[in-house]
Amino acid sequence: MTPKISLKIGSKSKPLVGLKEKLTKEDTAASREEMGVPSVERPEGPLVWFHATTENKSQPLAKVVRQLSEDWPRVNFLLTSPRARRSTISKNGFPSACIHQYAPANLLEFCESFLDAWAPDIAVFNGIETESPLPRLLAERKIPLLLVNASVSKRDLNGIQALLSGHRKLLRTHLQYFDHIDTIDAATAKELTSLGIGKSKVRVAGPISELSATLPCVEADRQELSTAIGGRPTWLASNVASEEDALVLAAHLQASRTTHRLLLIHLPDTPQRGEALSEALNEQGFRVCLRSRGEVPDEETQVFIADTENEIGLWYRLATVAFLGNSFIATGTVQTPYEAAGLGSAILHGPNLGNFTEAFETLDEQGGAQLVARGAELGDALLNLLPPDRAAAMAHVAWEVTTSGAQATDLAVAKIEDMLDEIGAY
Repeated sequence: MTPKISLKIGSKSKPLVGLKEKLTKEDTAASREEMGVPSVERPEGPLVWFHATTENKSQPLAKVVRQLSEDWPRVNFLLTSPRARRSTISKNGFPSACIHQYAPANLLEFCESFLDAWAPDIAVFNGIETESPLPRLLAERKIPLLLVNASVSKRDLNGIQALLSGHRKLLRTHLQYFDHIDTIDAATAKELTSLGIGKSKVRVAGPISELSATLPCVEADRQELSTAIGGRPTWLASNVASEEDALVLAAHLQASRTTHRLLLIHLPDTPQRGEALSEALNEQGFRVCLRSRGEVPDEETQVFIADTENEIGLWYRLATVAFLGNSFIATGTVQTPYEAAGLGSAILHGPNLGNFTEAFETLDEQGGAQLVARGAELGDALLNLLPPDRAAAMAHVAWEVTTSGAQATDLAVAKIEDMLDEIGAY
């Protein structure tokens, strides 16, 4: 299935009428950034500007920026995204030296002020906003412009066509300002060339995704626990909030009725909850062992509480199915799904996707993860995935998505490095 269209044709992310007056009246650092006025000075030297058209599109750019910053220490990096919580940007994989600003609103004077202040040497966009004047202004200033993760299908265009006449011309005009376009798939590349975008500009690169380094584990611990667990079916509930404990245990009981000897590895969101959780489960009649006490599950253990730090790589290796916790909590802090995907777990998650919306949606659409809409449905979803062939099939898709993301990242980095070479940014 083709990922959701990355267009905002004919729409406005914010009403532009009265926007200048509103932002001027607000008079905060954030509002001034939206007016194109920086809150920090531009550093000296070459600057590569990364622009995410939605907050969720910023995360896939993190590894691109990290890799470039390691190879090009003299180059500065700027990230812009729509106005949102700045803390969500700074804590998720971008180098500390990468500057973050809110993107200028789509008024010509704001965009011109932004470009005057930051004077980027190269611009990289993730996402398409046809109402934005930025690509045209960049082209007029002869600033190289790259579009990554481009996604559009014939069905999407036909659907838009019923609502808006002339949209193909609008999209073609907008995309012609880009010097190079990396698409997520061949279908998107075909649609863009059918619009009249030159084939030399378009390349099928695959989806860029923010990948995590493979989580480590102590091999001796893995061998010991693997021997203790033996052939028992095992699932992991990771980063579980206290409000989710009952949902996880209910799902475990439901699945245990038909999947005998099923073991739950329960990883609470804070290790400090382990002792109290163990006592509560013992009172409810569960047979429990606690990792922090050095206990090892035996044939009678129903719940293994993994209340230690920095061992999640171990738990992913032992479980065939992983539920990613805090995803049923509206304000919960959710883990990246790529850690589980990289270690061969089939992934279940709730509706809160945190800062990894694009990662989860990509995996869901490709069949590498499954959304569980309500906590009461977790047991059914778990039962459906416990058969080894089903878990293995989902894990394989997740691995393929993860691998393709690495390839697309490398292609994007290589293209930006070519651009840096061309401008002499040594």
